[in-house]
Amino acid sequence: MRVLVTGGGGFVGANVVEALVAAGYDTLALDRPGTPRVPGRGAGFIEADIRDGVACGRALEGVGTLVHCAAVTPSASADIDAVLRAFAINLAATSDLAMACERRGVRMIHLSSASVYGAASDGPLDEVETWPRPVAAYGISKLAAEQFVVSRRASGLQAGVLRIGSVFGPHERGTGVRDTLSAPYQVTRAARKGQAVRLPRAGRRDWIYARDVAAAVLAAIRLDALPDPPVNIAGLEEWSVADWCESIARHVPFDWRIDPADPTIDFHGRDDRPPLATRRMRDLLGFRPTYTRERACEDYLRWLEENEAT
Repeated sequence: MRVLVTGGGGFVGANVVEALVAAGYDTLALDRPGTPRVPGRGAGFIEADIRDGVACGRALEGVGTLVHCAAVTPSASADIDAVLRAFAINLAATSDLAMACERRGVRMIHLSSASVYGAASDGPLDEVETWPRPVAAYGISKLAAEQFVVSRRASGLQAGVLRIGSVFGPHERGTGVRDTLSAPYQVTRAARKGQAVRLPRAGRRDWIYARDVAAAVLAAIRLDALPDPPVNIAGLEEWSVADWCESIARHVPFDWRIDPADPTIDFHGRDDRPPLATRRMRDLLGFRPTYTRERACEDYLRWLEENEAT
């Protein structure tokens, strides 16, 4: 089966493309012009803007499943131009793709975000019981896109929605479409450069390694019928950024401490998000993450040594 991955040159998309190729799928990656080519051998690459309906329609020809990773992630303080761009890509382009998939009989797996829960403070955050309350443009645009995709199921679209939690790992980098690089990425980059790290707080979350996200996508692709959306995708365990500092320091010694008065790491928010409920992930996808914090740390550092100077 041919699988098309939008945003296939980006952070999560690149991990999905690698996993698909390794699993033997006929894989195409689509990303905006100028994006670095997808890593790994065996994947085709299409340069196109996700807002170009004609180009995306051509890319869908002969495709069995679309994995829609393309998105922009403006910060909560983004200006109006960035907000409008987020809605054009995250909502309008996603809606166009959903309609194109529906017309062609292509299954669509839409990667959404835990940011849709927003100010919903009680945890664990459950897909059925927790009412989403997004508070910024990114979460609002992703929730609206979810709702449109789900609405098309009544008209015949075969669609699933995966709400991805806090991701870190291989291929994360500044690309101009993500203002919110993960705290583990920031810490690891600073440590490898020999820079001191100051955390605003411990920063506890159910972090998920990017390779586990890709494995969850593969689990969805392999299902005969996609489960009723949405499905949370979260990590194997909860741990803090302080825990991550300890793990990194065992391999790359560096100076770090918690210093709320003068932090060097941006957590992109004042409060820690409650964990995501994962019962539907286990029961409906049949998926469990495999990367503990320590295993992720070792794999990530190995990947960085093989692929990046710092």
